[in-house]
Amino acid sequence: MKQKYILPICLLLAACSSEEAVNNLPDPQPTDTAVSFSANIHSAMSRSGDDTELDIDDYRHQHFIKDKSRIRIVNTVNYSVPGFNTPGEYEEYVYKGEGDENENTDPYPNFAPYIEEDPTNEGFDWNEITPTANHFIFEAVCYPLGYEPFDKVQEDQSTIDNLWKSDLLLAYHWQDLDERYKIVELHFRHAFAMIKVEADLPISMMPQDAGGFPRNAVTSVRLVKIQRGYEVDYTSAVDNNRLRPVQATGEEESIEMYQIEGPDENNPNTQSYTYCGILPAQGIESSEDGRPKELVEFTILTYPGEPIEGTDQWKEPVEKTYYYVPQDNFSLVQEHITTLKLTYNHEVPEIIQVGASIEEWGNWYTGIVLEPETETTPAEPQP
Repeated sequence: MKQKYILPICLLLAACSSEEAVNNLPDPQPTDTAVSFSANIHSAMSRSGDDTELDIDDYRHQHFIKDKSRIRIVNTVNYSVPGFNTPGEYEEYVYKGEGDENENTDPYPNFAPYIEEDPTNEGFDWNEITPTANHFIFEAVCYPLGYEPFDKVQEDQSTIDNLWKSDLLLAYHWQDLDERYKIVELHFRHAFAMIKVEADLPISMMPQDAGGFPRNAVTSVRLVKIQRGYEVDYTSAVDNNRLRPVQATGEEESIEMYQIEGPDENNPNTQSYTYCGILPAQGIESSEDGRPKELVEFTILTYPGEPIEGTDQWKEPVEKTYYYVPQDNFSLVQEHITTLKLTYNHEVPEIIQVGASIEEWGNWYTGIVLEPETETTPAEPQP
């Protein structure tokens, strides 16, 4: 006679549940649970070695400086606004370089907790941060060289230090729960826009030439009637590793621009200058209350063309102000550089535009010509 064996169904269910749980267990927790960060500047050209000083030629701010570039990171929860200005809400990290060439870690954790002011700073720990839904969310910011939050770009950007201090970098990244304990990659992006001015002026060697320009005539270039303030939009949804929108705010002010290149001393007829300035993306208007609205102010040494009384000598050149006025409205684009190509029109006389282009901030892109260049008809940018 056959015997029947009856197993309680609850034991069978328990066995199945245990097997399923084992299969779904996360990878074993590593010994070191500190969050490691690898950061770069989006679209930046790779550089060999580790820079330890500010490169005066890097006006685009395309690299970090070892032991000087610092970032603030917040692990936001439920899409909260990051408290970059509130101690205790953020952790600060410093760039430590790209490591040994033989290092087999890819990506390499190139930022470490900043301990100069707080030796106890150990940064984030995976077991202590909080996910939102199925992700760990990180918001990060870099205040280059200044290290503290600012609400306006620098008014004087005539030095490379102040130009960099105006270049707010932002990063947004979420990491899946199953990527816990892995390196977090932050892709920093330029939050603002840049205007670059390329200006050609004729050279006059005759002091009796009233309105003429001697060599090295340009002494300063300013952006005028623009907004320096800004607000970052932390309420809109953005894709992973994308740039948050930034809105220009505040009253109209001016910015002293940074000189990238000066005139070629070997050119006897023309002196060319290149300047740039960083500002929040905003609309540029060509008129205000029915009157032309200036955008760029030039201070240029100009021959008065007047003799010195009682002598056969002519008066020295004096500083005179000239303005560039756009013919049409246009908009600056976030994370892009708008280049205005200008020249001096003797017939008017005034500074006019002969071309314009827009390019991504990354330094290997080719600019897109917005209007065909012409020597007679100014072309206005339409980014």
